[in-house]
Amino acid sequence: AKRIIADERQLVTLISSPPGTRNRPHWHRDFDDGWVVLGGRLEWELTGEVQRIGSGRFVRSRSKV
Repeated sequence: AKRIIADERQLVTLISSPPGTRNRPHWHRDFDDGWVVLGGRLEWELTGEVQRIGSGRFVRSRSKV
């Protein structure tokens, strides 16, 4: 992971994940979480619904505020 932007409004990190790996389930109380898929595919589960997106797509999870 490489931090690209960190300021008072946003935090952007470049993450490369090998095929078949997963992120631990989590949520953020005070900020949205979003992912842009630069290559390959991403499977994202939000409130029990699985979304599958490919390269060039964006998915966002709203904060719990």
